[in-house]
Amino acid sequence: MRAKTTISLIILTGGLAWFALRYESTSRSTAGVSAQLFDFKKTDADSIEINVKDQNITLERRGEHWWITAPLEDRANPMLTGIVLESLQSFESVESIAKVDLGKDGLKRAGLNGNALKLIVRHGGKIIANCRVGDRTPIENTIYLAITKSDSEEKIHVVRLPVPGVSQNPDIVYPDVVSVLQIPAASWRDPALIRMKADSVRSMMFSAGTGIMEFKRAANEPWELVKPLQTRASDERVNAVLAALLHIAVKPLAKGTDATATSTTELPAMKVSIVAEGLEKPVELALNAATDPAADIQATASDRPGIFLLPAKSSNIWKLQPNDLRDSKLARIPAEEVSAIRIRSLANPEIILNKQAETWMLTRFGKAEAANQDRVMRFINEMNASQIREFSADVANNLEPFGLQQPFLEVEWRVKEKSRVLKFGQGKENGVFCQYDHEPFIYRINPLLLGALPTESLKWAGLNVLSFSTLTVKRVIVSEGATPPVNLLYDADNATWSGELAGKDITQQIERSKANDLLNRLVNFNVETWVSDRTLGYEALKNPTLTIQILVTDPLRPDDAPRPRLLTFAPTTAGRLTTSFYGRLDDQPDLFLISRDSYRELVAPVMKHAP
Repeated sequence: MRAKTTISLIILTGGLAWFALRYESTSRSTAGVSAQLFDFKKTDADSIEINVKDQNITLERRGEHWWITAPLEDRANPMLTGIVLESLQSFESVESIAKVDLGKDGLKRAGLNGNALKLIVRHGGKIIANCRVGDRTPIENTIYLAITKSDSEEKIHVVRLPVPGVSQNPDIVYPDVVSVLQIPAASWRDPALIRMKADSVRSMMFSAGTGIMEFKRAANEPWELVKPLQTRASDERVNAVLAALLHIAVKPLAKGTDATATSTTELPAMKVSIVAEGLEKPVELALNAATDPAADIQATASDRPGIFLLPAKSSNIWKLQPNDLRDSKLARIPAEEVSAIRIRSLANPEIILNKQAETWMLTRFGKAEAANQDRVMRFINEMNASQIREFSADVANNLEPFGLQQPFLEVEWRVKEKSRVLKFGQGKENGVFCQYDHEPFIYRINPLLLGALPTESLKWAGLNVLSFSTLTVKRVIVSEGATPPVNLLYDADNATWSGELAGKDITQQIERSKANDLLNRLVNFNVETWVSDRTLGYEALKNPTLTIQILVTDPLRPDDAPRPRLLTFAPTTAGRLTTSFYGRLDDQPDLFLISRDSYRELVAPVMKHAP
């Protein structure tokens, strides 16, 4: 073993032994030591002094922000001041040692001689924390700390350090508060060019050369583009630009560096003005790009002194155009708040949908009936999901190229007594274009959206055909093809079945669970869709392959004779087991389709075995 290594081990062993002996000799004085060495709130602190070697740093709270006041003037990194104050509040005393017990040599070994780092925290000029920070002890994650309280002598503590802190810049990691206290004054600068809460920002304006973009919003409201156009802005994209400005990392311009960046015609000098709640005046940023696209961008902020450098990639802000930050969603319909929908077309009568409580109702032939709830929600979801493919025109004096001089479709919805009307036209290159009533802007959209906007009222009708309770059912008669009908009688009071087939009693052969399944299918019978062109359906239903008659009583008039309801079905292609079957209720004009699986469930046998 080398001599140098041997000497180092002896010194280390001696240090550990000294600490063990000192720890043992002072253990009797540790009872009753308070875990909280400093009793103050983080918000109480308004001044911090850090004196270490030949560096004296002073920090001062001004409003919501901390500022470095010596040896330089700038806004401080709130993450670092937070680490210092939170660490002081959470310091845990492992052991306390009387200063006289350490002696001169002991103080030197503990790093608490005249060169120790000194930390003072004040509130309104009054000292609320006063300590000297010594070296690390042999115990893991602990240090020596000398604390001076008013009118008392200095007391030495072995203090456990809190969880390590991380600065705002992820490239810089501070293991603990001791490392933070030892950084140079320049490292205390706030790495963010501007410091404010995103939610407090009410307007932003970008101006470069002759171009201006301005955005505004009220509290809890979406962004609006007010210059150069007055229209909806994209909340997501404007917030992303704001977040980029608030989180962009900067560094101060080095001394002796040319402070005048030369703007170009491609990247002219840019000014950014930000208005936020709680600020007396806007924060003004001035950005100047260099002729070298790889060079940093020089920036100044009206609320802090000095010139700062932004990374070259920040030049992307010059590329932003109004259309990049406009709302690209065709519509934003709040599903829970919309109360009425109207669809008007050139080919069919107006579709009238109104929300009653939580149910959408469709008005047909002057009567309100339950609408297809899924279709209404699909309409809202499809409208909200539809993206504007192109901002085709901001001012259109001639609507003919867009087919909007006579729209083929209008959609209206009402939210809190306010209505919006969106017009659809078919224009150049067979494109589908939209325009909101009383707005100049024209958008090109995906024609597939029209699939969610059927203009026939039947398509909006509810899919539930029958409306009755199992308690009102008296009889179900099932006739499939040329086979004799199965006549099933239901006793709702006892929930039992009896029946006949070709004049014979089949009561004992009825499987109760299967009969109950059939009844439940009929009570909850839903169609797959309604048929627009009924001609082929009428022809097919002249020769039905299945009829089901249900006799139900009127619950308000139980003594009246049961009323028959008749369902008839036929395949869409005669003589084949097609994937869909036509259906009709009674002699109503509307026809519907059901799936092959639904048809099979209706013809499933209800008897245990053949009679």
